[in-house]
Amino acid sequence: MKKVGSAYLHHREISAQEAVFRVTGLRMKECSRKVEFIPVGENPCRLSIPLQQLKKVESKNRQQKHDEDETENHSDEENVWMRNKNDIYKAKPDINLFNEMCLADFCSKFNVLTESQVPKKINKDTTFKLKKDLGYIRKLTISSPGIIRYPRFSVDKVPEKYYQSILQLFLPFRSDDQLKPSMFETYEEFYKRGHVKFFNSNSLSAVKDTVDHNMSTYVKTSSSIDEAIEKLEENGSHEDAWAQLCSESESERVMCDIEGSANENDNVDDEIIENNLPDLNRGVEKEFSLPIRSMVFTNKEIIPMLRSMNENQKHIFFDIRHWCLEKANGKHVDPFYVFITGGAGTGKSQLIKCLYFEISRILAPTLCNPDDVSVLLAAPTGTAAFNINGMTIHSCLSIFKSLSKDHATLSEDKLNTLRTKLDSLQILIIDEISMVNKRLLYFVHERLRQIKKKPESCLFGGVSIIAVGDFYQLPPVKSKKSDKLYVNDPSNPLNYLWNELFKVAVLDEIMRQKDDKTFAEMLNRLRIKKKHEMIEPDDILLLKHCMKEAPDRILHIFATNAEVQQFNNSMIMKYFSDPVLVEAEDYEKDKTTGTLKRKSSFYSSSDIQLPSSILLAVGARIMLIRNQDTKDGLVNGVMGTVHKIITAGNNIPEIIYIQFDDDNVGKSAKEQKIINGNRCVGLGRCSEDLSFVSGVRKQYPLKLAFACTAHKVQGLTVSEVAVDLSKCFTYGQSYVALSRVTSNKGLFISEMNNESLSAKIYADPDIEAGLASMQVFAMRTASASVANILKEHQIRIVYHNIQGLLSHIGDLKVNNDIVTADFICLTETWLTSNDQNVNLNNYDFRHVCRNEAFNGDNKMFRTIKHMKNGGVGFFGKNRINYQHIDLHIKNIECICFRIIEIDTLIITVYRTQKYDVETFIKQFRLVLNEISRISQKSVIVGDFNQNILKDERSIENFMKSQGYVQVITEPTTEKGTLIDHVYLKGINQFCVRVIPTFYSYHEAIEIITGNV
Repeated sequence: MKKVGSAYLHHREISAQEAVFRVTGLRMKECSRKVEFIPVGENPCRLSIPLQQLKKVESKNRQQKHDEDETENHSDEENVWMRNKNDIYKAKPDINLFNEMCLADFCSKFNVLTESQVPKKINKDTTFKLKKDLGYIRKLTISSPGIIRYPRFSVDKVPEKYYQSILQLFLPFRSDDQLKPSMFETYEEFYKRGHVKFFNSNSLSAVKDTVDHNMSTYVKTSSSIDEAIEKLEENGSHEDAWAQLCSESESERVMCDIEGSANENDNVDDEIIENNLPDLNRGVEKEFSLPIRSMVFTNKEIIPMLRSMNENQKHIFFDIRHWCLEKANGKHVDPFYVFITGGAGTGKSQLIKCLYFEISRILAPTLCNPDDVSVLLAAPTGTAAFNINGMTIHSCLSIFKSLSKDHATLSEDKLNTLRTKLDSLQILIIDEISMVNKRLLYFVHERLRQIKKKPESCLFGGVSIIAVGDFYQLPPVKSKKSDKLYVNDPSNPLNYLWNELFKVAVLDEIMRQKDDKTFAEMLNRLRIKKKHEMIEPDDILLLKHCMKEAPDRILHIFATNAEVQQFNNSMIMKYFSDPVLVEAEDYEKDKTTGTLKRKSSFYSSSDIQLPSSILLAVGARIMLIRNQDTKDGLVNGVMGTVHKIITAGNNIPEIIYIQFDDDNVGKSAKEQKIINGNRCVGLGRCSEDLSFVSGVRKQYPLKLAFACTAHKVQGLTVSEVAVDLSKCFTYGQSYVALSRVTSNKGLFISEMNNESLSAKIYADPDIEAGLASMQVFAMRTASASVANILKEHQIRIVYHNIQGLLSHIGDLKVNNDIVTADFICLTETWLTSNDQNVNLNNYDFRHVCRNEAFNGDNKMFRTIKHMKNGGVGFFGKNRINYQHIDLHIKNIECICFRIIEIDTLIITVYRTQKYDVETFIKQFRLVLNEISRISQKSVIVGDFNQNILKDERSIENFMKSQGYVQVITEPTTEKGTLIDHVYLKGINQFCVRVIPTFYSYHEAIEIITGNV
C-alpha cells in the first residue's frame, strides 16, 4: 500500500491520447529545428548522475578503494553531476574554427555525439574530438542552426546576472575567469569597458562590440517582447479581444454562458471581486502538502565551523556522532534526548549546523530514497527557523492552533503524506526551545508517534530529540508557570516529556563576544543573577561606562510596547517630512447577501494582528509582523528599510519596496526590484480573517522598527544598540537586551542609579532548580584523566590514519587532543618525495612516501609502488630527545624512532589491502627482528587493514607469537571496523583510548606510557 500510495503522490496521470502516442511510439512533438536550452548564471542548472549509476560507481569504488588506499570518504562534489553545455563548450578543440566561437553559436551549430553515434571513420571537417576525453561533437550540415533558449534576467532588477549571462552566451571564452578578469569588479564594467584579444589576432576587440554582434544573431525585438510581457503581467489578458478576431464564435460562447447560468442565483458584489477577498461561506479544503526544507553546506562553508568548535561543543558533537555511527552500522541504540543550553552567543547555532551536517552525512547511506529525511531542523518561530535554515514546528509536523491534548491526531491521508517524507526520520533538532511549552512538546511527541505508528509508551515515536536554547532568555508570551519546560511540576500530566526525560549539556564559552572577554564574563554573571542580589562592583563600573547618549538611528530596545510606539512615532516625525499614513481596509459580512462589504470604521479588538494604520516613509525602519513565506525568510521579526512606496491613482499605497537587513530574505519573492543599487522586495497587502466577527482586514504586515521590545530582538545580533531598562518588568528582559550587541563599545544604556540597575536585572529562580534536577548528558563514558596514572617519564603518543596530511594539516592544528601529544604518528600521509614543507609549531617532521618504500622486486611490489596515496610519517616534539632510526628494510611502509628517555621504539606501519597478508607477515618479520636488536620495549601502531572484530586475526596471531599484545578493543573507523592496531611489547604500564575526528574515515588513537 505504501508503494501504491507513493506512486499516486509522485507520478502523474496521462490522457488516453498521450497513452496511445506512447504505446505506438509516435513522436509527441516534431520540430524542423533543434531547440537547445543553455543554462547560464552564477549557478547554472546541472543534472545529477542517475541514482542507479551512482550506486554502481560507489560499488565499483568500494571494490577498488584499496588501489587508492581508502581515499577520503567525502567524495568530490563534482563527481555526482553530469556534464552540461558549459563543460562541453570549455572543452572545445584548440583550432581556428572555435577560437572566436561563442557558447550560443557552439550550441546552435553542433551536436554532442553519444558513444554509439561516434563513427568508426572520423570526418575531420565535421566531427571533432573534445578535450578532457569528453567525447565528440558534430557540426550540423543538413538542417538549419538550432534555436537557443536560456534564462532571461532583467537588466534593471538584477544587472549583474544579466551581464554575466550575456557574456557567457555571446563572448568567446575557454575558462570562467575570462568572463570577468580580476581587474574588473563587475560583469557590467567588463562588458562596457573591457577589451579582448583572440588567438591568432593582432588587434584588440571591445567586449561590448563582440557581444552585441553575436547577440544580434539570436535576439530579435527583445525590448518590445519584454515590454509586452510586462504589460500583460500588469493588466492581465484581454479576453474581449478574441471577439474582434472571431465574432461568431464569441457570440456563440456568450449564449452558452447565458444558458448555463440561467438557473443560478448569482449575487456577486463587484467590489469584492475587485478586491479579491475570500468568501467566508466557502469551506474548500486546501490540498495538503509538506515542503520539507533541508540545509545544504559545501565543504568550504562547514569546515571552518567544524574547526572552530570549542572543547564543550566537541564533546557534545562527538557523543552524538558516535550514536549516529552505531545506528548507521546496524547496531541497536536507544533514542537519546539532550538539551543543549548556554548563554547568548555561546555557539549554539554553530553547533546545530555542525551536528546537522555530520548527522546527515553519516545516516545518508541508511536511507532507502535520497529524498528521505534522517534529520529535521525546526524552531517554534519563523525567525528562529529561518536563522537555522529550517522550518517551524507547526508547519513541518502539521501542528495547528486548533489542536487540543485530547484531539491531536491528523486524518489518515495527511498522516500518509507526512510519512512519505518523515518515515526515515531519526533525529529532530528543535532550536529556541525556551519558547516551547509542555503543551507544544506534547503535540510534537504525538505527531512523531503517529508518523512512526508507535504506541503511546514510545516517546516521540522513537525519534531522538536535540533541544537547543537558553531558559534564561525570554519564555513564551502568556505561558503559565507550570507549563514552562524547566518547571518540575509533578502535578502537570505532561511533566514526563521533559523533566524526567531530557539530559542537559551546557555550553559556557561565549563565542559572540570572544574578543571582549570582560564584557562576556559580565554577561554570564548577569544571566544567572538573582533578583535580590547586587551587581558586582566591577560589573557596575562596566555598565556605567556604557551609560552614554545613543545615536538616534541605531536600534533602540525598550521593555514595553508603549515606549516602543512613542519612540517610533517621534523618529518618523523628526526625520521624515512627508510620511504616508497607510490605513487598513476592514470588511464585514452583509447579513442579507452573505458577501463582504467595506466598513466605514475599524475593528477595535486587540486580537487582530494587522494594525489599523501605519505611518511610513522612504528610509523608515520597519519589521515584518507576520509570516509571509517561511522558506524565503519573509517571517515575523525580520527587519529592513523602506526604499520605495508605489501608490495607485487615488494615492493609496499599492506596493512597498523594502531592503531587508539579511540579504537572504526574499530571494525567491515574485516582486523584486533594484533600487539605488540595492535589491528590494515588494510587499502588498495581506488579509487576516477575523472569525470572531466574520470579517476580514487587509493591511501591510509591517510596523515601524526604529525601536523594538526585548521579546522581538531575541536571537538577534547587532554591532550597536541602545537599551532602556527603566521599565523592565520580568526576568530575562534585561539580559536579552544587553546581550544583543557584539561588544560593550556598541552598547548604549540609559542613565540609571546602581540600585535601580540591580533591581532590573534578574533571572527566574525556577530555572536554576530545574536545570539542577536534570541529569548531565554523556552517552559515552568520558575518558578518565591519565595525568596521574604514569607520573614519571610520561610520554604521550597519538596515532592517526589522516588520509591526506596536506589537506588536513589545518584540522590537525586545531585538534588539541592531537597537538598536545609528544609524538604524532601518521599513516596515509599521501605525500610525495617533493612534499617537504609540512610545518607544525614546536614539532620536527619526518616521513617516508610510498614510492620510496618499495623497490619493485616483484609484480605486487611494483603495483603498490606506483599506486597513489599511502605513506607514513611522524611529528616529534622539539624538547624531547629522540632518535630517528632507518631500518634499511624495503617493500614495507614503516617508519621508526627511539625515545631515548624511556628507551622505547615507536614503529608506524601501513599495509594496503593489495599487499598479500602472507607476504606482508614475511616482510614484517624482518622489521621485528631488526628492532628486537635495538630495544626490548616497542610500540607498533598502524593501519593493518584487518578487521579484528570480524575474526580477521592472522596478523594479530603472528604478533602474539612474537610476544606482542594488541590493546585496542573498540572500532576505529566510521564503518565500525577495527583495522587500526596498537601492539605493545615489554611495556607493563600504559593507557589507551580512541579519539574521534571529523575529517577522516579513521579515528585517532592515544597511547600514554612511561618508564615506571
